[in-house]
Order: sequence, then C-alpha cells, then structure tokens
Amino acid sequence: MLAARIHEWGSTPAIDEIPDPSPVLGESLIQLEAAAVGHLDLTIAGGHFPVSPALPYVGGVEGCGIVVESGSLAVGSRVLIRGAGMGIER
Repeated sequence: MLAARIHEWGSTPAIDEIPDPSPVLGESLIQLEAAAVGHLDLTIAGGHFPVSPALPYVGGVEGCGIVVESGSLAVGSRVLIRGAGMGIER
C-alpha cells in the first residue's frame, strides 16, 4: 500500500510503498476511504507535540472507512476512527 510518511520532523512527507498492516489482537483493520489532515497531525509532523511517535511517521488521527478484518465488528461495516491513540501510538 502507499503511505505518506514523515522521515524527519518538520520535513515534507514522502510517498512510500509499505506492507499492508495486520491487526493485532483486539484491533480491527479498516480500509480508509477518507481522512483529514488536521491541526494535531500538523503539530505532530512538525515535531511540536509532547509525544513523538516513532519515525517514519504516518499521520492521521481521524478518518472513516470500511471494516476489512475484525474480531468484534462485522466485515463491511462503515466506521469512524478517532482518538484512542490513533495516529500517535498506532
């Protein structure tokens, strides 16, 4: 899959080919259909947030999409993704 990744804080994102993600126990895999670049994303990418995720960093703390794989949600369900460390911890 393609991902816009930050390789250095404050730099322009690079478009990289990366392996498809796999959900870990208790998580769901969502195919994003829309995502926003908001103030928090820009603050993190600029290196001005108190928590610095590991580099390379893929931004995105909110979006919406369709469940691809899950132990708790029906495949094909539409979901809103926001909070719970999304884009910062995972």
